[in-house]
Amino acid sequence: MVDKVILAIVLVCLGMFGFRGILPEVPISAIIVLFIIAGLIGSYYHFNYSKNKRKSGSIAVSKGWLSPDEVKEIVYCQKYEGDKFGEVAIKRNFLTTQQVDSLLEIQTTMVL
Repeated sequence: MVDKVILAIVLVCLGMFGFRGILPEVPISAIIVLFIIAGLIGSYYHFNYSKNKRKSGSIAVSKGWLSPDEVKEIVYCQKYEGDKFGEVAIKRNFLTTQQVDSLLEIQTTMVL
């Protein structure tokens, strides 16, 4: 919903730039303010989404599939191997493919 509002605001702003002949009395400062507001709304939405998104390691610990020390080891290896969390966990036999798939499903279906 929020992203649709942001899109509408951006489209209105772009419309003002593209159709200056139809809206000749709109000052540039008003257009700039609209862009700033749209950016702030988008930033706020992104910040809240990323703050509330649980990481794979914390989900796996809450499910009892991994210990906190195992998560630390996976994250350490992940930094040096350049792979994703689930890929490293599977390579090192900490998690099965089904468990990683379940973690990803839980992450993508989480409600803010």
